[in-house]
Amino acid sequence: MQLVIVGQPAWLSEPILEAAAQRPYTRLLGFVADEDLPALYRQATAFAFPSLYEGFGIPILEAMASGRPIITTDVPGCRETVVPEANGLMVPPKDAEALALAMRRFIAEPSLVARLGMASREIAESKYAVVTVSYTHLTLPTIYSL
Repeated sequence: MQLVIVGQPAWLSEPILEAAAQRPYTRLLGFVADEDLPALYRQATAFAFPSLYEGFGIPILEAMASGRPIITTDVPGCRETVVPEANGLMVPPKDAEALALAMRRFIAEPSLVARLGMASREIAESKYAVVTVSYTHLTLPTIYSL
């Protein structure tokens, strides 16, 4: 099993990233082109998105659509996509220990990973499919202001 860090997480200092890069089970990819992300989602066991200030997390939706369980922080946007213990795990922001415990739980409980991953895919299909979202927006009443 390997921890793959994509992007440049603002909450990780350069010394921490350098130390992580020295670990045999850690791979730092840096920034990745959007077209390369689906392959990463397919290879992943789970998707961790420890955001501090997310709007509505598109990467979370992409990982859910790929059938991956989610670990994310309890911040606006992230909390709207993850139902704790249904399709993922929620940790407090800036709590590295809670994040590590959630990751360890996924390692220790492969059946949990499978169950939450299937639920992620089902939620993505039922709640966030383009057709569903488009229909919701098209049927909302229009409010005009003069």
